[in-house]
Amino acid sequence: MVWVSLKTFVKCLTSMPNPNQLYEDMEKLNALYEELCWGHDDELVFSHENGRVVIYNKTKQEKEQ
Repeated sequence: MVWVSLKTFVKCLTSMPNPNQLYEDMEKLNALYEELCWGHDDELVFSHENGRVVIYNKTKQEKEQ
């Protein structure tokens, strides 16, 4: 989990060419949760491999082991 100060967060939002992008990305992530039947409290791990973003559900993976 990444934590940033409110000042940094606001600065980031105001410097974005499309301030709504954050909310649009959040909507996409929410749709992904629903499509994959992931719980909203599940811990996700984000990484990148070969220029692609990789997301896996750590909570679900630990339950399966």
